[in-house]
Amino acid sequence: MRALSPIVCAAFLLTGCSHVNPKAATDSGHDTYVVHVELIEFNASHLPMQDAEAGKPAFPILRHLTYDDVAAFPGSRAIEFLHLELSPGQQREISEQQPLRYASEHDTHGEPTAYATRGVGKRVQATLVGVEDVFVDLKLIVENVSEPIWQEVAVSNAVAKVRMPFFFAHSVSSELRVFVGSWVLLGGFPREMDSEQTVLVWALRVREK
Repeated sequence: MRALSPIVCAAFLLTGCSHVNPKAATDSGHDTYVVHVELIEFNASHLPMQDAEAGKPAFPILRHLTYDDVAAFPGSRAIEFLHLELSPGQQREISEQQPLRYASEHDTHGEPTAYATRGVGKRVQATLVGVEDVFVDLKLIVENVSEPIWQEVAVSNAVAKVRMPFFFAHSVSSELRVFVGSWVLLGGFPREMDSEQTVLVWALRVREK
């Protein structure tokens, strides 16, 4: 019997910058670039709200905000990811995730019959597609998975209950063009199970080393 699957709460990304199809880029002559990623948390109750869609709550309007705006909000805090150093045309990944093995399926008595593994922690993968003047074309995958909340759930026949992990995962996958040295906000989403207007926003900067 299959128990209730662990829930991964991947929040919806509200894009704040344009996606591009990188064209043939001209190497600027610089050898190495450093990719910085932050996940910034702040209270957005003072911001204007956009109209709610059917079945979804209203959400603060973020499109006109800058990195400096968000960083200056009272109580804002940033989760900083490890920096990646890249040369044009290079792809790299850096991860602080630790594997967590757990029972994913159980029999009618609640005994494990199958196991799964989930990485917990932070991971960044970036490809520096090319450089053109003061712009870089970048492919980016970032993930932040928090420690799970363990809850008892019933297996499908409700004869037994088992402990299962519920993960909260924030991730973004994007192709974009950014100005070298400047911070850009990739988008925002509400924090899970939060009655207040707490918002999480991805921020990215690529600088010359």
